Amino acid sequence: SANNFNTTLSPSTGTLTVDTSVGTVVLGDLDASVTTWAFTNVPTANSKATTITLIIDGDTAQTYGDACNVNGSAVSGGVKWAAGTSPSASNNFDVITFTIVRDGAGTINVFGSATMNYS
Repeated sequence: SANNFNTTLSPSTGTLTVDTSVGTVVLGDLDASVTTWAFTNVPTANSKATTITLIIDGDTAQTYGDACNVNGSAVSGGVKWAAGTSPSASNNFDVITFTIVRDGAGTINVFGSATMNYS
């Protein structure tokens, strides 16, 4: 895992960058809303998958967006969320899991699911 719950996760102009080379479980306290998820150092060979889990200690309910990019390239359609829409943040612990898959045709997809409001 990377960080601890005292680590501040600060989106830069709405973009939260998650470096998968430092760990696939990221802990932190989000201090602003996320409009874009940016995943870096993701292995993108065909038929490979990477799963990243963010455990966010939200002192304040922020918003979570749909836009995303992988290794600097925008993903068409953004995050494909379970239930079809981005989760509503809570002011308790939120657990968000992303699975990044490059299929055999070379298309990168980002799937997201969340369990919210642990207290």
